[in-house]
Amino acid sequence: MASTKRDITNKLLKVTWVGHEVKVHTHGQKISGVIINETKNTLKIKTKRKPVKIVTIIKNNSIFEIKLDNKVFIIDGNLINGRIEKRIKK
Repeated sequence: MASTKRDITNKLLKVTWVGHEVKVHTHGQKISGVIINETKNTLKIKTKRKPVKIVTIIKNNSIFEIKLDNKVFIIDGNLINGRIEKRIKK
């Protein structure tokens, strides 16, 4: 049975994103790197470009391109806002 778009979105929302590659489009900026921490309202990303930086991104009003299982998915940050523990249990 083929997965629907809703099924795929629900699966993406129920996994931890820490350790995965991400590209973020937020407030006119594009940032790429690896997610190193997630809080209720933010993601911390270690950038790829030199000098390497740790950047804190607010989830709300951001668009994330996340790479999971060698596939790229685009997720609205408003969907992942909140504590990861609660998001996974939904």
